Amino acid sequence: MTLRHRMIVRAIVAVASTMGLAAQAATSYSITNIGTSSDWSFLDAYAVNDSGAVTGYGYSPSLDTNVGFLYQNGQLTSLGLQPGAATSGGSDINNAGVVAGSGGGRAFTWQAGQFTELPALPGATYASANAINASGTVAGSSGNYATIWVNGQPLALNKLSTTIYAVGIDINAQGAVAGTSYNYAYQSTPVTWVNGQPIALSTGTYNGGGATAINGGNSVAGYVELGGNLDQAARWDDGQLTVLDLLTNTVDSRAYALNDAGQVVGVSFNFAEGASFATLWEGSQAYALQDLLVGGEGWTLNQALDINSSGQIVGWGTLNGRATSFLLTPVPEAASWAYMALGLAGVAALRRRAAR
Repeated sequence: MTLRHRMIVRAIVAVASTMGLAAQAATSYSITNIGTSSDWSFLDAYAVNDSGAVTGYGYSPSLDTNVGFLYQNGQLTSLGLQPGAATSGGSDINNAGVVAGSGGGRAFTWQAGQFTELPALPGATYASANAINASGTVAGSSGNYATIWVNGQPLALNKLSTTIYAVGIDINAQGAVAGTSYNYAYQSTPVTWVNGQPIALSTGTYNGGGATAINGGNSVAGYVELGGNLDQAARWDDGQLTVLDLLTNTVDSRAYALNDAGQVVGVSFNFAEGASFATLWEGSQAYALQDLLVGGEGWTLNQALDINSSGQIVGWGTLNGRATSFLLTPVPEAASWAYMALGLAGVAALRRRAAR
């Protein structure tokens, strides 16, 4: 192969590699509106399982209250209300289709139309369920304690020595819980609980923070407090803090979920313009999900609340000015495949020339 041929091959490989890196860093998404039913005034989606089933809550005009919902295979189902409860809302859903949620200070699980109440801790007057794992263990809070429910029975998680109130926000398949503890000055600390014992996560030189999600590898997502009522999205891997980048022209962010691939989703704010942006972090780099939509005309994506193992994302936004919820689904990067084909064709052509 001549020097000229080598240079062309190198150029093809370099450009193809660049295209591959760009595709990996910024996945494109199709969007589904899950707030299309006339039976609901609005729907706020909170969680998505690995089958793409979504739960959250919305306002039901027929019941004149907020009610939890299940969205699955294009169909919306009302969770209804527990006997004696005035409201309900779905907080999380596992791969068996069991929803964990709360309403009127009472925690529950729901499956196939049936509620199971999760009792409060002895002496407590309320309970809140925030997450459920594959085994059906639920994490949340009751009284002043972060709480898990195992086989439907509550168990208080131990507090840090300075804690007056703690809440469990997420739970992984191994039963590790992520959440936040508050001290007597109401300063917050991100915490994980392993086998019921609390581990404070370092916030470095920041003023505190909170943990909102934990994945199967025990990586944690959440935020650190910057001061001046500002936060910034963060993650902890093996206990090590990484503060995630801000989107351009934003001053505040929070991470709400991460999957086992390490993708993080949440929200970024520009308070001067009164704007919020659903955000994806790949590594520490921030992307506005709005910019990654394919065929997203009329949509404004304001918050991303959960992400599943295949990268599907749920959150809130507006469609043509009307508040609604969305489900994003990754789409193949056709450009990277096309460019790979172009590169292979170029190499083949050079080989033919060299053979002459």
